[in-house]
Amino acid sequence: MSTVHHSRRAFRVIATIAILALLMAAMVLTVSAVDEEEEICVQMTIGQTNYSINGVPKLMDSAPYVNSDDRTMVPLRVLGEALGAHVFWEAEQDTAGAIYDSQMIRFKLFENTMQMGGRTITMDTESTIQNGRTMIPLRAAAEAFGYEVSYEEGTVTLVRPGAVIVSNFKQLQQAIADGARYIKAENFNTAGETTTKVVIERPLILDGQGAKIDFGFEVLSNGVTIKNFDITTSDFDKVVSAPGSKGGPGDCIVVEIHNDNTGDPVVITGLNIVHDIFGNKNSAIYLADGSYVEITNNNIKVENKEKNSYERGGIFVGSGVSGKISGNTIDAALTGFPMSPIGLATTLDKLTEDVKVAPVVITDNKVTSIYVTKMYASGTLFGEDGNVLADDNDFGVREALSQFLVDLEKNNTFTLKDGYPVENEAAYVQCRLDKIMAGAPYYEKNVFFNVTDGKLVAVPAPAEE
Repeated sequence: MSTVHHSRRAFRVIATIAILALLMAAMVLTVSAVDEEEEICVQMTIGQTNYSINGVPKLMDSAPYVNSDDRTMVPLRVLGEALGAHVFWEAEQDTAGAIYDSQMIRFKLFENTMQMGGRTITMDTESTIQNGRTMIPLRAAAEAFGYEVSYEEGTVTLVRPGAVIVSNFKQLQQAIADGARYIKAENFNTAGETTTKVVIERPLILDGQGAKIDFGFEVLSNGVTIKNFDITTSDFDKVVSAPGSKGGPGDCIVVEIHNDNTGDPVVITGLNIVHDIFGNKNSAIYLADGSYVEITNNNIKVENKEKNSYERGGIFVGSGVSGKISGNTIDAALTGFPMSPIGLATTLDKLTEDVKVAPVVITDNKVTSIYVTKMYASGTLFGEDGNVLADDNDFGVREALSQFLVDLEKNNTFTLKDGYPVENEAAYVQCRLDKIMAGAPYYEKNVFFNVTDGKLVAVPAPAEE
């Protein structure tokens, strides 16, 4: 075994040097001939160096082959050229990768994992080197970039549907109904829009290209990307919103997400949102329980012109939400990150099963609000005794929740508005991390909290005068 191990290591070093030399000239490979608005069809044949892009003959210097795992392997550089991607090499990490349409994938040589969008995907075969070329599993890479892959008698066909251009609300609805995979807005006109939201129930990419709209989106599928829209809610939307439980306007959410973690995340990026809230559910972005998301680089301004006391702020985080929320700028009327990260139906003292704190990573956001976060849960969030530390009754939830809150304050930038506490506000737990982390006590139902050694702890309440 040791002989095989050292041979493999030597091969890896030699191959790494070879591939570095070959890829330095193509550190960033751009293929301008590929038009993202047209359908792209790439065909390759196992064992042959001839291939074609939209019928135009091409030649590669290392032919695709089927490995011992019955997977088609193809040179990364050739696949990058065929798909119009930027190919790169990271020598120190022994990693090759490609960037296409803001999506990045990385392959660690001689391993069966692919890095994509901040997560690790296990493949059913390893990337490797053959004839001095980085060889990667074709299907894994092509599908990561939105291509459909099919095989017929030794020929592999990769197809990426062209972009469907829409200029008004009716065309957008029709493109979604027709199954378009890639939709782009150009010179978009909102005239004739008669609803507050577009419902998306299958994977697609929707690029607004800066379109100004006054409707939102409800996402019910994995693998959806919505980007580059300017969204402003209007008085019109309030009129057509579904009635609330008390007869007034109903829910008002710009982007509402209901998916799960069994597929690709929902990506929301490059949105500029100005949102005048009303109703009960009224975050700019609402992440339902169990959602899997990447919410990045959005600008959110939440207004409260009607002084609604149930305002839930910028991005609402439900229980079990995973993925990442980063690089967003949020100016919220009241709360930056309202959330229910544990979704409890009872107090922490009365748990009968393990409950996980939402694993979502919230970093590098800039938030201006009156409240950093509010916690929504039935019962008293921290338990009847007010103790926030772990004990034998809560399966470690208190300690995990404590760390979640401390990390929220530490890993984001918060600027607090004047106005705390808000008069006649709903009686939910209000976690004033700005006060806590500054060393000041925080009062909640006769229990004060502070931070000791990085953990939220309860401290005695002051004697009443």
